Amino acid sequence: LISSSFAAAIIFFFFTFCEFSCGNQKAGTVSGIELVTGGETKDNDLTGKAKEISETVSPNIWAIIALLAAAAGLLSRISNVSAKPVAGAAAGIIGAGSLLILKSDIISQVLAHGGDETTVDFRAAYWGALLALALAEILSLFRMSRWRGS
Repeated sequence: LISSSFAAAIIFFFFTFCEFSCGNQKAGTVSGIELVTGGETKDNDLTGKAKEISETVSPNIWAIIALLAAAAGLLSRISNVSAKPVAGAAAGIIGAGSLLILKSDIISQVLAHGGDETTVDFRAAYWGALLALALAEILSLFRMSRWRGS
């Protein structure tokens, strides 16, 4: 289940993490991978502030750390690492923590650029990745307590 949780977190990065709106106009969406690699939102129907907000997406260090933590957690589970519970717990803590900081970072950037009229809606993929990393962390901590007890 721990390996599946790390794999699910990685898969969630390929789906929409957040959606930006300016007033009643959708300004764009961003996937987890776009937060990792950077990119450009393409929507020619936007006007005014919504167009300005949606133009570019820069790589975000917190998204990069979260994805690397999920990958490291998965690799530690499928490799022959002797301290799998410790590695899994560390990867889960780092990944989930990074996603929480990512959310705060995105909200602060939107407020700085778009003001109060811009809203950010975090979608199911973001919450799924966060939940998957937290689940992997909790299960790894549980295994770690059993591992130390033996």
